[in-house]
This record gives sequence, structure tokens and C-alpha cells, in this order.
Amino acid sequence: MIFANGRLYAVEPYHGMLVTVHPSTGEIELVSDLFATFGDHTYTTLAFDRGDLYIGTLGQIVFGLGGPDLAHSFEAGVYRISSDGVATQVASGLHAVLGLAFDSRHRLYVLQSPIFVPGTGSLVRLDEQGNAETLLSGLTFPSALTRGPDDAFYISSCGYHCNPGQGGILRVVVGGSK
Repeated sequence: MIFANGRLYAVEPYHGMLVTVHPSTGEIELVSDLFATFGDHTYTTLAFDRGDLYIGTLGQIVFGLGGPDLAHSFEAGVYRISSDGVATQVASGLHAVLGLAFDSRHRLYVLQSPIFVPGTGSLVRLDEQGNAETLLSGLTFPSALTRGPDDAFYISSCGYHCNPGQGGILRVVVGGSK
């Protein structure tokens, strides 16, 4: 969920609905049926930049491939709904997108974490063509990303599949983010 343009926006991952909630009235309004717009993915995270909404996905989850305890996600991506309602794919070929954030130069950062595989999470920055540059790798089950008022990025580490007390918050300073 994010707050932008005086409203709360939330993505409902199981039915692929992007909704807005009017804070003063509590009225909920459908913004986009993401399944109808972008296809059958699990929509997980939102970001807002220069009037546009960005949505990250886990991709399509298929259980049972490679063994009974493994799940694989395929073709996670990032999508944009522009302020004038135009829907486009920004990036593909990612793995289980769990966080999106922009730096002060409007560059998009993506937190990805292939599920059930410890140490494979990463923070990448997308260029204008949607190509990913890995900035930090080896993360264990990261689950959220935000940019702080100090322009550093904050990542929850060990946000799932870990024992109580193993989680934490990582502060990441990325060169050239200002």
C-alpha cells in the first residue's frame, strides 16, 4: 500500500486488483483489473513516481517443479500505469519482485527474492530500457524495500522463512542516487 495524490493505493494480489481508498470517506474504488490488463501474475508491491503507478509481481508461481518442497516463479516483472491511464510493461525477466522504490533522480530500484532459496535475493536498478544492474546480492529472504528521508534504501532481511529474531533491517547507500 502507498499514499500518493491524496489517496491510498493498494494491490490485492490474489485477484489482481489495484484499488484506491479515499482517506476521508473510506470509499474504495477500482483503479485497474491487473489480471485483465497485464495477465495472470501475483501482484505484490507498488511505487509512485512523477504521477505514474508502478506495480511489481512475483510472476506466475508453479509448485512442485524440482521436488516436492520447491516452488519456482517465472517471469516476474514491473508494470506502469501512467497518470493518463496507459498501461505498459517496464521490465521482465526478474525474480519474485517484493519491493520497488525510486531514488531522487527518478531511477527505479527493485528488490527481488526467488522464493524458498536462501541467499538469492538482490537489489537491482533498472535503466530506461528495463535492463537490471545488480547493486547488492546474497540477501536472505528480503521482503520489503523503501527509500528513507536520508536517501538511503532500507531492506527488510529474513522477512519470511526464518526463525523468530533472525530478521533485520539493512541500510543500503547507493552511489549516485542523488
